[in-house]
Amino acid sequence: MPRSDLSRTQRLATRLLPWWADAMEAESREWRTSCPCGHEFSVWDAGGVRFKASGTTTTVLRCPSCGQTSSMTVARRA
Repeated sequence: MPRSDLSRTQRLATRLLPWWADAMEAESREWRTSCPCGHEFSVWDAGGVRFKASGTTTTVLRCPSCGQTSSMTVARRA
């Protein structure tokens, strides 16, 4: 992915740990959430990084489809 398409968090993480950049992106794409509107998206698509993590978490995210901000559960889906 071109560096200009990355969020500030993603640029920082991939710059500090370039040897894990591909693995970070791949694993972050496995962590998914879904909006009440029905749109499902990954943590990486939302501009975040979730790497070497376990369990599920709840966080406030903005849906890239409808723009609604709400509390969503993030779970790993391989």
